[in-house]
Amino acid sequence: MVVGTLGVMDAGSAFSATIDGDGARMTVSAAGEIDLLVAPDLRTALVDATQSGAHVVALDLSSVSFIDSTGLSVIVHAWRRLGADGRNLVVTAASEPVTRVMTTTGVAELLGLHA
Repeated sequence: MVVGTLGVMDAGSAFSATIDGDGARMTVSAAGEIDLLVAPDLRTALVDATQSGAHVVALDLSSVSFIDSTGLSVIVHAWRRLGADGRNLVVTAASEPVTRVMTTTGVAELLGLHA
């Protein structure tokens, strides 16, 4: 069941986030580029997924071609917010460029993402 979809178009790059789940586990699947312009849309998708009451929010970044520090910040803040409530944010998949950025910045280790 698809709960919601967000999308933004800018200068040739597209971003979308789809929320899907069954209540206990929600998945946010992001695609495109995550930068300063669309980070608020990723934040909205993660907040929507967490408001479902799901114990686990899975984040699929396998279709994300680029992420900047703003996008990483959104993910880390969501991870902290969920952890404070005894819930989990897990990155279930990430593209090679995203994995490289997350590994270089230490975010991959923090979130338990294995390349």
